[in-house]
Amino acid sequence: MGFESKRIDCVCRENDIDPQAFLFIVNFILNGTIDSDLLPAISPIAIVEFLQNSHDYFLKYKFPHIRQNLTSALEETHNDINPAIIAFFDSYLEEVRKHFAYEEKKVFPYIRACKRGAYKLQHKRIQKTSRRSRRKAHGAEKHHTPILYYKPAQQDV
Repeated sequence: MGFESKRIDCVCRENDIDPQAFLFIVNFILNGTIDSDLLPAISPIAIVEFLQNSHDYFLKYKFPHIRQNLTSALEETHNDINPAIIAFFDSYLEEVRKHFAYEEKKVFPYIRACKRGAYKLQHKRIQKTSRRSRRKAHGAEKHHTPILYYKPAQQDV
């Protein structure tokens, strides 16, 4: 992992990263499960920071690299379908951008407000005294569906 002989907690602290949050995220990525017993010890702000950094990484580095590789891999003999393939990728990328923007503008500020005490943050559900806030929290679920189950809109290419 590039840590040489250093311990993970040492490297995390040197880079101003919460070691518990780092291990929590790594275990989630590797295993696909969340240990709910660890949730009370994990900083929601550390998770938000990780997600913001991952958004930046994907938008600035990973997606442009994928698009470049995709374009390079397309054969000139298939120029009839190449534009459709690129259009599909670009359409998907636009949905990802919208998803990231929603999180940056709505979800992350909400989590920060919860952490400051403006809202009551619970592990099973998000709650505030007003019904409007509960509707907003529930509505956030729909913003993950386009990414998980992407189906591009029909368009002429």
